[in-house]
Amino acid sequence: MSQVSPDAIERLLSRRGYRLTAPRRNLLEVMASLGDHFSADAVVGAAPEVGRATVFRTLRLLQD
Repeated sequence: MSQVSPDAIERLLSRRGYRLTAPRRNLLEVMASLGDHFSADAVVGAAPEVGRATVFRTLRLLQD
């Protein structure tokens, strides 16, 4: 993920009809801290308070 601000992603999600929930915002911050290349498992490990399914759904949403 290139360095895109959580606010820019929030606007993008809003235009697509999605909300930037607290878990999604948390995941965006984690992904930003991990850098450009990371695995889903790295995100899961860095955000244990967010469910694994939420991580994968969010990654899929951002991929689209």
